[in-house]
Amino acid sequence: MTGIIRTNPALRRRLEAILMGQDEGAMLALFPTLTNSERRTASWLLGEELLPRLEGSETFMYWFDALTAADVRAHLGTCLKAAAMRLSRGTVDLADRRWDNFAARATAIDRRKTLDALLPLAADLTTTDHLLKRFAADSIASTATACLRATTTPALFRLFTTLQTIEGDTERIVPIYKALLKLGHRRAFKTASLVRSHFGLESLPGTFSLQLEPWQTDRVAVDYDKFARLIEE
Repeated sequence: MTGIIRTNPALRRRLEAILMGQDEGAMLALFPTLTNSERRTASWLLGEELLPRLEGSETFMYWFDALTAADVRAHLGTCLKAAAMRLSRGTVDLADRRWDNFAARATAIDRRKTLDALLPLAADLTTTDHLLKRFAADSIASTATACLRATTTPALFRLFTTLQTIEGDTERIVPIYKALLKLGHRRAFKTASLVRSHFGLESLPGTFSLQLEPWQTDRVAVDYDKFARLIEE
């Protein structure tokens, strides 16, 4: 956001009181009374300071659910910014049922925005799977796109295992292999090497120092720890 006035003590106090009281009606009634400048300030305060600092994931999820249900276009960016901060600090519960509520009403664009904001911050496979199951379960393509954009080790592993569900469909696998090469960093390049070996794409261009036998790629394909060690070493 540009042109945001970040210091508005009176507005901050109103927002803090509403958040503490979990007064959804008051929050939704407040925004229409604000000027455009004040709305930008309120969104900045909520996304950057107040929602990230709420005590307890339960309280945060109450407000994430309430705000995105009321007006997803107005509040999703704010809520995702706060969620990303909380995820990086380990203060948001991705197993909370309200993520399911949000996913059920989210558009394809909402789901993509959510994955773009949160998947790169998912530091383990469980967190990665929580996000992909909710927001990319509709297609192989959306899962692949999200994992390629995140490029974390858990996301690359889930990309690899997802490709196994379409083994033999070279027309769909080859573009993903090429996309991995274009990312240009070590983990993606090593994942591309695994994809090339595992799915028999040796005729495609690619020079790799990593050389694996089929039985080795089979083990890596089902064992996250082995995959992680291989692409991170």
